[in-house]
Amino acid sequence: MQGLSHNRSRALLGLLAVAALTLLVAAGAYYFYSSAATARTAQELQTFDAARLQAHANALRGHANELKNAMGRASDPAIARHTEHIINLMVGNASPDYGDLDHDGVVEDPGDGRGMLAYLGELRAQAATAGEVAAVAKMDHVKALLDVILTQAKTINAASDFENIRPEINALQPLADQIARGATDSVPEITQLLHASAIQPGVNPEAPQAGTTVVDMQQFVYSPSQLKIKPGTTVVFVNKDNAKHTVTEDTRKWNSLDINSGKTFAITFQESGVVRYHCEYHGDVDGIDMAGTILVFDE
Repeated sequence: MQGLSHNRSRALLGLLAVAALTLLVAAGAYYFYSSAATARTAQELQTFDAARLQAHANALRGHANELKNAMGRASDPAIARHTEHIINLMVGNASPDYGDLDHDGVVEDPGDGRGMLAYLGELRAQAATAGEVAAVAKMDHVKALLDVILTQAKTINAASDFENIRPEINALQPLADQIARGATDSVPEITQLLHASAIQPGVNPEAPQAGTTVVDMQQFVYSPSQLKIKPGTTVVFVNKDNAKHTVTEDTRKWNSLDINSGKTFAITFQESGVVRYHCEYHGDVDGIDMAGTILVFDE
């Protein structure tokens, strides 16, 4: 009888040991998969912010080039407009520096409103938490370059005579080019150090309605850039770029305002004549850069 009781005790101890081992294995598995999920989430955050940072860097480079071109043709309105683009793109809509800086009645921001400096700060915080020392140091270098650009852009914005600040305008383009495409102290270098991806997802544009004439906005051009239509025709502009665009009549008779990536803008032309338009972010009046013409005539 005593042996039977002893055997039962041993069996009970065995069952307890198995249960304890099962709990340990389950806890270990939970910790492993939870850690993996956290790591993946952190990597996804880094990839998202790196992609947005690169998109803003590309836009900064483009508008620094537009600013230089505007200076070359002595267009004060275009200089003021692209300076507004650069400042708003960098600081984001939470900053007191953000707004209608060229005083044309419209706040224009080629970014998403968050601000390039905000994305850089978020990415730096993530890298610091992960112990990515080299990436953090590079981000500090890029931040210093961005501070120089922002200071110069504010100087341009406050100037009463743009001709007197030609050096500041010309200095922006090489700095922006380095940040967007340089081998060192650049967003691509930061992305490489983080083993992240700066590739933005492809654009899936809305399908325009049947029976309309379509103009694609892709690779920062209107395609076709010249279109001949009859009065009463509806033209649908489809944004196939990751950047946002506008379709703005040269005299501002009408303006689409921001057309975000993948979105469309439709307008019907009733009157005969020649219509010239441009993108306020990437073009200008009189057929400069991203611009187009629509010929509205009865055949």
